[in-house]
Amino acid sequence: MLFERTDNLRLRLAPWDIGEPNLKNGNCVVLKIGRNGPAWYIDDCMKRKPIVCRLTNEEPMSMVPQTVRCPDGKEDWILGETHCYHLVSNISMFSSGFKADHDCFKVSIKVF
Repeated sequence: MLFERTDNLRLRLAPWDIGEPNLKNGNCVVLKIGRNGPAWYIDDCMKRKPIVCRLTNEEPMSMVPQTVRCPDGKEDWILGETHCYHLVSNISMFSSGFKADHDCFKVSIKVF
């Protein structure tokens, strides 16, 4: 999965909401602004959702070439400002706690 704004600028990633990612809810990632701040959750892609628009009188910024990229073999990972993120979508690979740390380490050194 790749998350991209319509202006092609990178996203500043927020944490997953409590109980997320829950792939039983759908396969689209949506940002929700709650009282604890922004959080990602998964929802049905066919549901109508609000959008965020930015209006300005300023000239649009010129596109700056992206100089940061994920390592070779990990181009399908999600590029953040300083890190690359891998979203596990196979439910059999879900884990938590110390096992999650270990599993993430294994995935990060494995070249796909």
